[in-house]
Amino acid sequence: MQWMERARRRQSQVLLMQEFLRRSSWWAVELESEEWPFFDVARLVDPQVRADEEMIREVTEDLDSGMGWYERRICAWALHFEALRDAGVALPDLPHPFEPLIVMFERGSEISVDGGGIIDIDFLGFRRGRARDHLTDKQLVPLEVDLLDALDWDIVLGRLTKILVGLKVGSELAITQPVEQGERRGIRFIRSDEELIAEAKAGDLHVEEVLGSAENERLMTSTGGHLLKDEGADRRRIAVVAPVSAEQCHALAGVAIAALREGFGIASPALLNYKAWQQVSGEDIDLPDLGIRRQSAH
Repeated sequence: MQWMERARRRQSQVLLMQEFLRRSSWWAVELESEEWPFFDVARLVDPQVRADEEMIREVTEDLDSGMGWYERRICAWALHFEALRDAGVALPDLPHPFEPLIVMFERGSEISVDGGGIIDIDFLGFRRGRARDHLTDKQLVPLEVDLLDALDWDIVLGRLTKILVGLKVGSELAITQPVEQGERRGIRFIRSDEELIAEAKAGDLHVEEVLGSAENERLMTSTGGHLLKDEGADRRRIAVVAPVSAEQCHALAGVAIAALREGFGIASPALLNYKAWQQVSGEDIDLPDLGIRRQSAH
């Protein structure tokens, strides 16, 4: 199993943990387990059927050295559960207990639980609650990676809209993907007395297609924005004239997200960094509510 670089503040990862809590609750009820939510389901079903110890050792030793007790135990328990299935042991009609966590681990998160029952995922904490609090029949989140990424983009769209609404005059915000060589790829927002601008580096045909698409042109026109195609050879800008409304900020954020996803081909907001600053003083602005990692000073 390969862990991605750990990301931050992806709400979909929290939802995957909550989906695990839901499934674990039903298994605990079915098996009359005194333990919850983290327990060896397979041992309670049939303690005689276990995964090969050498395979477990190979898998857990292959994990990142930063992985902790929960990650290693859960991977071992998942292998024991697969051994049950391979052996044809009769199982309750319940969803796979560990699948949400395996997906969560593969997408780059770790589990931290404090003594008060707070579970921390991607630096987002929530209270574990009781098993009966999670006994619902409805699945909480899809497990397909592309759908999870789409969910995260939708969440970032909402957060970015709120940030743009509150962005003060004289501020800039850059949302970019670090690359090994060359400039960062992304979108820069500029707030002046006269307008709010979203700017992308020209030259990437896909980005220009997205920014200049008929759909985005209609969207921006309907909210009072306009595409500036003559801002120099190396930039393309979309501007909204002040006073800027929440509707306009949402439209501008939507075009920017489309440029990041479809234009630059960035698969997930987990790959993004941000940097915000005051134009005159150069002072950095902290935007923790954006839900994207802040760009390192180095």
